[in-house]
Amino acid sequence: MNSWTTKNSAFNVNIEQRLIRVMQSKGARFCKMSHNSDIDNKSSKWWEDDTRNDNADENQSRRKLKQDITVTTIDGDSVTGYITHWVTGPCIGTNEINWFIIQPGKYPTKYILTNELFVEDL
Repeated sequence: MNSWTTKNSAFNVNIEQRLIRVMQSKGARFCKMSHNSDIDNKSSKWWEDDTRNDNADENQSRRKLKQDITVTTIDGDSVTGYITHWVTGPCIGTNEINWFIIQPGKYPTKYILTNELFVEDL
């Protein structure tokens, strides 16, 4: 497990540590569903119809989270953006449940991951 650190807490999450660092450098924030009333209800204001045509059953309604939403972070701040990571129940790599990561701005955010090379002796 890796740790997502906020102003007041740290949470074990199922995201690689170097990705956490780069996400946070772009402003991503940790949020709890309990701080954002009804966000996990697909009939709520947070969701919209998914208009993608990927050969799904035409009679089946598909919903997705909206891109430009304002949520409350675990630290009590308001952030507008899109959700990049969503965990509702038990999953491998974390004991936390009902949480998500909000990325400020518009999709997609470009994350640049670098491989660090350490040379100790030539």
